[in-house]
Amino acid sequence: MVLHRVRNARQRLSAALLLAALAVLIAACSTSGASPQEATPRPSATPEPTHTPVPTVPSEAGTCDIRPGTECPGVDFRGVDMGAMGKFAMGSAGRDAADLTGANLSGADFTGAKLKSVDFTGADLQGAIFRDADLEGAAFFQADLRDADFTGANLNNADLEETELEGAIFCNATMPNGTKNTEGC
Repeated sequence: MVLHRVRNARQRLSAALLLAALAVLIAACSTSGASPQEATPRPSATPEPTHTPVPTVPSEAGTCDIRPGTECPGVDFRGVDMGAMGKFAMGSAGRDAADLTGANLSGADFTGAKLKSVDFTGADLQGAIFRDADLEGAAFFQADLRDADFTGANLNNADLEETELEGAIFCNATMPNGTKNTEGC
């Protein structure tokens, strides 16, 4: 019987101490203007997203729509960024490159443009200017590149299979196999 009274006394004392501690905590929070939940901030298990927008491929350049089969001979694409932005560099974001399959871009000026992985499959690029352009991984499969100027361009891993290359200039260009071309300079 005595043991039972001691246990009850301990339980009442523990409950009283707990209530007193809670009252002190509530009083401290009410004087600082913070709620009990705000008193002890918890670190977030996952970091907050930065909401940095992923750059998108422009829908047009000059008066030319950037899409498959577009008709834009002679358009000025100097410095335009239509290339892919890899997911490794942008976290889970990123973007795909422009699709210009079957487009008529003869005589277009792509000087200094970023065209990484752009798809030019079957495009008419006769006389186009790609000076100092980044064309890494670009697809030119069955494209017409006659008289195109690739001076100083990066064509590393580009697909030039079954292309028309008569009269094309590759002075100081990095070729698909990674070598530097110095012919015709």
